[in-house]
Amino acid sequence: MEATRKRRLQQMVHHGLFVGLLLLLTALLAHLAREYRFEHDLTRSHRNTLSAATLDALNRLEGPVSVTAYALARDARGDHLHRRIEEFLRPYQRAKPDIALTLIDPREQPRAAAEAGVRGAVELVVEYRRRSERLAEFNEQAFTNVLMRLARGTERLVLWLDGHGERRLNGSANHDLGEFGRQLEHKGFRLSSLNLSLAQEVPRNVGLLIIASPQVDLLPGEVEKIRRHLAGGGNLLWLIDPEPLRGLAPVAELLGLVLAPGVVVDPEAARLNASPTLAVAAVYGRHPITDGFNVITVYPQARQINTIDSEEWRIRPLVEVAPRGCVKTGNPDARCDPKRDIPGPGMSRLRAQRASALPALTQPRGATSTSGRMRHSSLSMVLIWRAWG
Repeated sequence: MEATRKRRLQQMVHHGLFVGLLLLLTALLAHLAREYRFEHDLTRSHRNTLSAATLDALNRLEGPVSVTAYALARDARGDHLHRRIEEFLRPYQRAKPDIALTLIDPREQPRAAAEAGVRGAVELVVEYRRRSERLAEFNEQAFTNVLMRLARGTERLVLWLDGHGERRLNGSANHDLGEFGRQLEHKGFRLSSLNLSLAQEVPRNVGLLIIASPQVDLLPGEVEKIRRHLAGGGNLLWLIDPEPLRGLAPVAELLGLVLAPGVVVDPEAARLNASPTLAVAAVYGRHPITDGFNVITVYPQARQINTIDSEEWRIRPLVEVAPRGCVKTGNPDARCDPKRDIPGPGMSRLRAQRASALPALTQPRGATSTSGRMRHSSLSMVLIWRAWG
């Protein structure tokens, strides 16, 4: 009998220790969960994971953001729209806890919906620092564009040079840049054309001037206005086709660019069943423009441009193309000849900035030199950048 009592006492002690340790472990896990947070998105489409661009846009918003969603609690099919909106915004609220959501059913509060000017079945009104944006769809790209516009504050003006057969940012032809223009508008930029034969100067409030492949020569007076725009610290995006510079040689001279004949030939294009003049790129320079850029891009008819080092301008390569290719001046279908052609890789995109605002850069990997001051790279875009948030 005494042995049985002793065994029972031991079992009670063991059970007590077990319960005590379990409570201690539970308290420890609760403390760790409060101090350290770990999340993993198990959905197939990663719909609960925000992209780097979205997180960057959220970080730019210094202060609370108010989201008012005007939507029926349930739609005609019985779907719970309010719950879907809450689930959509939950990742944003985890990244930025001061995002407040208010749900309004237009059927229950018709006056509030009418005062807000709601017309669609679902509409989000996003407010930040007395500015507001409307959204008729809730997906990450559309919502991120809204956040970027709110973070930017003032509207930025983008002008494209017009009057010489350039590619248009509002055009619909296959040679135009209409999709590029639409993406800029979605991100809050205001677009307009600029005819320098009529305008006295490039406007001072322009955020970016785009020159997209003019088909006829610019007048000397127009070229001088572009040079003054650059000398005054203006931004320029210059898209160059394998054609003559159409009177823009003085601009290239100002920037230290020397355009040589020839196009980039890339043997890797054969894997895409494409012409060898389609240069393939997967290596990008270290710069905020290409940060996190891990996709393969292609560049048809990329041409060679040599850059002359100067104390006024510094060049930063952005895209490296055709590591096994070359720059040919003859038949592009022929194999690269190391005795006649410039071997790859080459730089297909570059960014230039005034030396006073950018530290000196070393020669890019893969560039070849023919003199102490000349660097060779192949590109079809030149980006002249000041500082633009």
